[in-house]
Amino acid sequence: MEQDLSITLEGFDTKENADYIGNNTLETIRILEKNYELDISKLRKVVISVDFPSALQRITSEYQHRLPSSYTDSSQAVAIAKTIARMGSNGQCDEYALILSVDFFREWFQEGGVASIDKTNIYPVFHRLHHELVHIHEKNTLAHLDQRKIIGNYDDALLMLATSAWSEYLANFLSSTTAPDEPIIDTLETLERVLNEVPSEISAYVHKRKLGLVPLDEMHFAVRDRVKLIANMYAYSQGYIDGVNIDVEENFPELNKLFSDSILSKQLSNLGKELFTLKATYDNRQLKDYDAFSRITDVIDSIYRAFGLQLKRTTGENGADLYIHIS
Repeated sequence: MEQDLSITLEGFDTKENADYIGNNTLETIRILEKNYELDISKLRKVVISVDFPSALQRITSEYQHRLPSSYTDSSQAVAIAKTIARMGSNGQCDEYALILSVDFFREWFQEGGVASIDKTNIYPVFHRLHHELVHIHEKNTLAHLDQRKIIGNYDDALLMLATSAWSEYLANFLSSTTAPDEPIIDTLETLERVLNEVPSEISAYVHKRKLGLVPLDEMHFAVRDRVKLIANMYAYSQGYIDGVNIDVEENFPELNKLFSDSILSKQLSNLGKELFTLKATYDNRQLKDYDAFSRITDVIDSIYRAFGLQLKRTTGENGADLYIHIS
């Protein structure tokens, strides 16, 4: 852990709560780094804020983060953590900042709003921090990937969704040993909700576009965000499933039925296989470049196609590189 790692607490109602959460977060990071041999070098800043969106926007601007600072915010799931990178002139990361919502620590607050940790409430937050530190570990161990890669709309819709999904899979796979039952159950139940609700939301946007009721750009971004939600939630869940060998058929029969009956049944099955295969490539230190994500990218593309959308790389006006055909 970097000696100059700073923790900033924003918007807390009392100094006592802020100090308690900050000190225990720092100690938890130390324990996780040591016990799980995580490479979290370059993590220089942790910001814990009552106003997560504002903190994220501010640090993104401060770090001149190149990639979008968007985060999951849907009726099915809301993000409470995000890692931001500051890039150097050589295209490599100089440092990371971890932005955390106060809701990240909800179990550490007792009735009455007083922060207090005991053996009954420590583990959910401990596991969430483990998950977030694995993300930084992954970035450090894959520092050879070209961070200066220019991302247009085509790669944003496919490659970036593939890398994001695999990152969530890896983080939950490697942190699954510290996961209590509750977050695993919550995650798989959220996936069930996503698979029940989000495909129909995508179909509705595509239908509206066919009728000319929404602009193409609005449909594209709405569909992209929902495809990302499906892919990330499935990868997040599959990380647990593979990490601790969960028998989905026995323990989550409704979700197991969805895996068979969903319009995306084949795509999800293929996604699970490719996530696991790429982890083996990573474990063997053979993940050399972005081409390693090509098979997951193909699966993401097949999800779009399931809704009648064909994405093609092209060169258009104003540098546009994405053509969408609706069938």
